[in-house]
Amino acid sequence: MKATNACFVMPLELSRNCPLQALDIPARGLQQQVSKLAKWAHVQIDCANPALQKTGEHARLHATRKNGCYIIVLVLSLLSSSICKPIGVHVYDAADYPILQDLQKCGRHWRGSQWGTEHAVHDWFRTQFHVSPMEADFFYVPIYFKCASSTRGRAYVAEKTTKLLEQLKYYQVSGGEDHIFLFASGDGPTRFPGWSRYIPNAIFIMTEGHYNDGLEKRLQAPYHNPFKDLLIPGYTGSARRIFNFIAADMPILSRRYLATYIGNDQGRITRLKVRNLSRLHPDLIFAPTSIHDPEYTQTLGNSKFCLVPRGLSSWSLRLYESFLAGCIPVVLNDYLRFPFTSFISYNTISIKWPENVINEELLKYLQAVDSNSLTSAHDEVRSVKCFFSFHPIHHFGNCTALTAMSTELLRKFKRFKSSPVTFWTLQGGIMDAQLNGFESWHPPFQVLDVFDGKAKEHYGNQS
Repeated sequence: MKATNACFVMPLELSRNCPLQALDIPARGLQQQVSKLAKWAHVQIDCANPALQKTGEHARLHATRKNGCYIIVLVLSLLSSSICKPIGVHVYDAADYPILQDLQKCGRHWRGSQWGTEHAVHDWFRTQFHVSPMEADFFYVPIYFKCASSTRGRAYVAEKTTKLLEQLKYYQVSGGEDHIFLFASGDGPTRFPGWSRYIPNAIFIMTEGHYNDGLEKRLQAPYHNPFKDLLIPGYTGSARRIFNFIAADMPILSRRYLATYIGNDQGRITRLKVRNLSRLHPDLIFAPTSIHDPEYTQTLGNSKFCLVPRGLSSWSLRLYESFLAGCIPVVLNDYLRFPFTSFISYNTISIKWPENVINEELLKYLQAVDSNSLTSAHDEVRSVKCFFSFHPIHHFGNCTALTAMSTELLRKFKRFKSSPVTFWTLQGGIMDAQLNGFESWHPPFQVLDVFDGKAKEHYGNQS
């Protein structure tokens, strides 16, 4: 049986159920070790250029240099193409579901804003992985929650989204466990007030994993579940803006500013602490309230440390912009949850400092960081900045926030799907509670929380 194409992580070729081996090999032993691996895997490797990828019948090797070692990622393809195959995502189309048209109406400025993930992720799934419903591993529901709720109100979004769910036949099969919703803003799924009733089991792609209300006093009900949901960066801008960040990345030891904080305080306690500290020590913290590109990107690239206090919610676009500019972030946010922790160790590329110790002690620490530690952290930041861009960066291959997101999505794949309204027999096929075959199911469907009184009435009292 002929093997399928090799499946590997970075650069990315998305496949599921493919075994992965990652080996750290000292540079001096690289050629010998790679030769052994290549011979075993039937791959031709140019050892003089380890970063060069060569494809064989059974495997592919990918090498990158990191801390004096080459990281060799070897992923074997499986013989069964039915097991190791590209991921399939069915993207619901507004042409088939007119309600979606109302939930996607946004001005052009939204696409380039920090909430531009609504467009970027939709375009990514639609152009890269779209398949028919029968072939799908996942279903993407392209509602622009931030845009729609900001322009038309949350009540409008709740009404339209609920009506849309009543039309989704495949949502019934899994109870929504294979359906994906994107929430691009800090208040997450609260942009859809009925989320906890109607889509509690769905996969949420979010920029925020923790939320306080606008007064930073009351913690809202937790809506990020690390076992089913994904965290991604905010949208860091167009390809041109990403290029400007990369170009601004200066050698770390020759940078002008020790620390930088750029932004409005918005009455937030943590930001006010940073502002007050900058007034006491203007020689150590450069803290203008507002500057724009290109001066903004150049300032980040000319700063050793970028202070990242929490804003209206925990996440902040500053974190990801800092990485792109090669500025080491100082996270002043006790509750921030980070994206792509399967790929990135944030304790080597950033500092997380307690919010209640934003004082001279922080500045003393930053001043005391030695040049070796600073250079090492800067090198690490440069090696992972592709994870925070939604556009390819030269020399990083296919590594982007979108490919990393899709790789993490693979771990959510479930071969078997069921819900309280799906039934089956040994002869195969899905039925509803009235023993009607799946092909005869027609909308509207009841989409109810199984813990709700109406749902008990619908499904029957099981006590």
